[in-house]
Amino acid sequence: MASIEAAVEVMRGLGARFVDVSFPDPDLVLRGWAVQCAVECAMAHEATYPARKAEYGERMSALLERGRSHTARDMAVALEDRREFNGRIACMFPYIDLLMVPGLPVAGPSLEFMSSLGEDPAAILAIGPFTAPFDVCGYPTITMPCGESTKGIPVGFQFVGRPFAEALLCRAGGAYQTKTSFHRRRPTLRGQVSE
Repeated sequence: MASIEAAVEVMRGLGARFVDVSFPDPDLVLRGWAVQCAVECAMAHEATYPARKAEYGERMSALLERGRSHTARDMAVALEDRREFNGRIACMFPYIDLLMVPGLPVAGPSLEFMSSLGEDPAAILAIGPFTAPFDVCGYPTITMPCGESTKGIPVGFQFVGRPFAEALLCRAGGAYQTKTSFHRRRPTLRGQVSE
């Protein structure tokens, strides 16, 4: 994508050196993320769900029901896959300070797009291949705006750091923003008059 390539050039201009790395296949950890997300959400809502189910929306109820129906084996498999994937990610960081990846496989998804995903976990995971692996494995990220789609929807990328590298992520993001102005853009909202 041209916006991400332009961001790479901005970082090169700031002195960053880029090397190719072999990123592990995220499929297993993505499936495990769906299990963990549902189970942890169900645990967080135990005090009010299902006792107050009528107060929950359809999609949230579906997520909580999935979380309540997963078995201990489902969770154990998800955790084992996470450990293996986490080890493979850790193997990259002796050779790099930060990883740069897209934010989403689509430009900022609209509410209409998100509602079209329905309750199918596979469809929801289709928009998270660049975020969920780091979320589930505990690698800090910072998402930076780097352009917009032909429809004017924001596009972003992420810097990913090793655990506890938040200060480095903030420095990299701050440096990037000294050379770009995407973070200063504001959308015109419906009914709002442009100044």
